[in-house]
Amino acid sequence: MTVKPTDKPLRESFLEATETIQALIIADTATAFNNLTQVLEREHDILTTTVSDTVDALTYLNDQVDCVIVDHHATDSGGLSSLEAIRAAYPDLTIVFFHENETSAAAALQAGADHCIRRDEGQTTAQASHVAAVLRRELQRRHAERTAENKTVFVRGALDALDDVSFVFDLTGEIVHWNGNLTEISGYTDEEIANMTPLEFVAEKDTESVAAAIGRTISEGQAKEDADLVTKSGEYCPFGFAFKLLEDNGNAIGICGIARDVTDRNHREEVPNRHKQIVEAMGDGVYALDADERFEMVNDAFVSMTGYSREELLGEHISLLTEEADIENGRAVVRELLHSDKRTIATYEITVHTAADVQFPCEIALTLRFDEIGTFSGTMGVVRDVTDRNARNEELERYETIVETVPVGVFVLSEDGTILAGNDNAWTMVGYTADKLVDEPFLTLVEAGIVNEKEVEEYVELVRNLLSSETDRETGAIEATITSADGQTKTYLAHISLLPYEEEFRGTVGVFQDITERKQRERALQRQAEQLQTTNRINEIIRDVNQALVRASTREEIEQAVCANLAGEGAYRFAWIGKQNIAEERVDPQEWAGIEDGYLDSRPSSKVRNDDDVTAETALETGEIQVVQSIAENPASLSWREAALKRGYESAVAIPLVYQERPYGVLCVYSPRPNGFDETEREVLTEFGETIAYAFSSAERRRALISDTVIELEFALHDRDIFTIDLTARSDCQVTLDGIVERSDGSLVEFVTITGTNPETVLELAADRGDLEASLVSKNENESVFQLVSEESSSTVSLADMGGIIREGIAENGEGRLVFELPQDANVRAIVEAITDRYPDTELLAQRERERTSTRGAEFRAMLDNALTDRQNEVLKTAYLSGFFEWPRDKKGDEIAASLDISGATFHEHIRTGQRKLLESFYESASTGGS
Repeated sequence: MTVKPTDKPLRESFLEATETIQALIIADTATAFNNLTQVLEREHDILTTTVSDTVDALTYLNDQVDCVIVDHHATDSGGLSSLEAIRAAYPDLTIVFFHENETSAAAALQAGADHCIRRDEGQTTAQASHVAAVLRRELQRRHAERTAENKTVFVRGALDALDDVSFVFDLTGEIVHWNGNLTEISGYTDEEIANMTPLEFVAEKDTESVAAAIGRTISEGQAKEDADLVTKSGEYCPFGFAFKLLEDNGNAIGICGIARDVTDRNHREEVPNRHKQIVEAMGDGVYALDADERFEMVNDAFVSMTGYSREELLGEHISLLTEEADIENGRAVVRELLHSDKRTIATYEITVHTAADVQFPCEIALTLRFDEIGTFSGTMGVVRDVTDRNARNEELERYETIVETVPVGVFVLSEDGTILAGNDNAWTMVGYTADKLVDEPFLTLVEAGIVNEKEVEEYVELVRNLLSSETDRETGAIEATITSADGQTKTYLAHISLLPYEEEFRGTVGVFQDITERKQRERALQRQAEQLQTTNRINEIIRDVNQALVRASTREEIEQAVCANLAGEGAYRFAWIGKQNIAEERVDPQEWAGIEDGYLDSRPSSKVRNDDDVTAETALETGEIQVVQSIAENPASLSWREAALKRGYESAVAIPLVYQERPYGVLCVYSPRPNGFDETEREVLTEFGETIAYAFSSAERRRALISDTVIELEFALHDRDIFTIDLTARSDCQVTLDGIVERSDGSLVEFVTITGTNPETVLELAADRGDLEASLVSKNENESVFQLVSEESSSTVSLADMGGIIREGIAENGEGRLVFELPQDANVRAIVEAITDRYPDTELLAQRERERTSTRGAEFRAMLDNALTDRQNEVLKTAYLSGFFEWPRDKKGDEIAASLDISGATFHEHIRTGQRKLLESFYESASTGGS
């Protein structure tokens, strides 16, 4: 609410006791007061003009007349009509009435006279002195009132010029003055404010503290307090209140209050706050200039600031205190305000020159002054010394330079985790620019995957600890892993410090130091130590196992030694060794040790496990070590996860046991901790697996020396690409494999006996195929013997390199059955894969181990194979299978020789040599004790 003066003074100059007074006398004759006027002019410097009636008086009166003297004889009404007319026209003009008695004096006072003096012509000199004294006292009183009124108007104008809320209330709590900022911010109308008390504007929680501050103001003269100002709409706004006691002649008459919005102060520590809470109400320097830029008023603070006295300043031009450039700058500000429809206040800086010739920077908050008719009459300014602020700004700039220069990232967060500021290194660290992050929640970086949520929780916990009354620390540190927007991950040591605060937490500063290389070195050293520890531990286990392997003579003893030693160490919870069952497509456990608790029985079969699962079968299929470092999280352990975790298994490894490309089984080991098998440990276990496989191989060789155990594989063949299978499907016949001869050129010759169809059908069907040559060897009433020649066997593969033989081969109704006999150390998996790769529609029906009833046959065959050359073996076996040794012969020697692409003589030579070596092998075997 702005109050302006409404009464127009007659004279603006201040009257001193020695100044000349202009008096207008209204009397019935000009000579009536001659003696009195002469004494007034001569001795009291009071100039007089005499008129005889009211009309002349009103015509003559102007702003140069200081008082009017009315004689009771001036008009027929005893001068009262003149008095009333003048008072009505000039309410502030001093009027002295000369009366003749008390009745006329009372009437004059009622009509508006200021003083009444009894007329006594005999006492002219005394009456002149009396009149002069009365006039001077009255004029000084009116001048004092006008001065006080001008000061009041000025103070109110100064309050209205402030950016802050200002108000004045009396000692009863009634608000008697306020500026427009109070209505604008609070939302209350002037009428509502006039009926409110100061405490009604603050939050209920703050009423007690504000009331106490008002009490301190009354007792101590001033006080300050922070509180929430509550608007009419219920919004809470933080304000700083400053109260100043108002006194009149030493008596308290009211309190002046200034309220400043401290939201920015509460939210920004580093940015200098121009609007700090006023130390005391109107504590800054205040001045007023007229339109000629001369001082009309200054307050004590301004006087103290400049070093000049008030008398030295009043009436002086502003150039006394500042330079021409600053004056021109001020004039530009005035012109800008004069042409602005919205702005009423502007600020600018000047350099003030004090009386002691000291210079310092000041900031001026300037507003314009206008008279009653709206004419520009000067300016009013609030002056603040900004030396300290500029120094702080310079210091801040230095700190900002340091912060931007040091190789660390700096983040400033508010109390609710909003990003307030940061340096260039901070923005580079996260891969975002400042405009993308300032005023955004720090959790934005969590949502973007740049900062881990766990590390935010550690930050919150650290801040809680720093705020706790149980610690006096103001700084703490956490480690943070940050992945920038470009995908680069680094480790930082974040030093967290609390922003300075008085009562409520205001936020933190975080300084992030890149320790990626240091952490890498630490991790490398830790890995080296762990690798050394792992290597030593595994080496101890392997040393113990190797000692056990030396003592073990069978596979079973080896398996027991391996599992017992591995599970006996605290590093492993369970270990087992399995052997592949190809026919059942599974791995059968052979031996185990440790915490098993039914785990092996709960393993899923290969038919229900997922394709991506890591199992013992996976290790055997790939021939490579398989590792699951976290059973709880790795999808590859899904099918067996629950059973493993229930028994305390956290990580697992499956090591294939392979020696010279032959698999001997798989070793599975389980650790009670996640990531239980590092790279070094896996390498050592891989080598350990080879050692175990070698031990198995050695044990089997020893076993082979004292036993004739063989492996028997039984297959079912359904592939119609096999001629014999196709033949039985297309004709009602049965085919029996008699034998296979591998020729020197690599081609294979099969001798088969076919029953249930005529030879012509066989030859006709064989002729339709381009990969087969068939010839009839012999026939009788029920069966025929055929020779089938192909580049590779039409029913099986060569087993010679693997020491195997075909024990049985039969085909009928489109399905074949083959039984292979293999030595104990044969690579069963390789044989099965070779057959199924060549004929995919083949099924392994059974895998068996059995003891031969006699070893003489095997010994005799080995001796004969060593004695015969490959060609002699081929000729002798072909002749045998072709019926050459039957009588009558199924086929003549020349025919067989032609099929072998040799001459008859060569054929017979090979036959005689082969028969001789056959007999030699038989008899030498018998002479060595064979039975």
